[in-house]
Amino acid sequence: MSQKPTNAKELYYEITISMGKGKLSRRGKNMLITLADGAINAYTYYNIDDKHDCYQGGLLALLKGWYKCFDDRSENYFAYLTEIFKRGATETMNEISKKKGIDKKTENIKMYSMQSLNDGMGMTNI
Repeated sequence: MSQKPTNAKELYYEITISMGKGKLSRRGKNMLITLADGAINAYTYYNIDDKHDCYQGGLLALLKGWYKCFDDRSENYFAYLTEIFKRGATETMNEISKKKGIDKKTENIKMYSMQSLNDGMGMTNI
């Protein structure tokens, strides 16, 4: 997005107002999306699909947990919300990078070749 970077004081003000209303404002939502756009570029991804998946997971965690900011802990909502985003993105990356099909005892993946099945005749339907 071509929006200006999120200002920490403006974010604090907007989140405080939204907590008072009990609903995230449109401006607050746009600020959180801008924050997520900046935070996703802090990591290197080898696959662009993984980057998009992590972005969605982090943004979901951010939009679910924006109201957990408390004034008595800290007034730096920017750092807190960035951490929520990063943890959501990391959790998503851990979910998509699990190795499926690996036997835990032998750590081997069983592979079957279609050419070697059925004496080289290929696949047959029954």
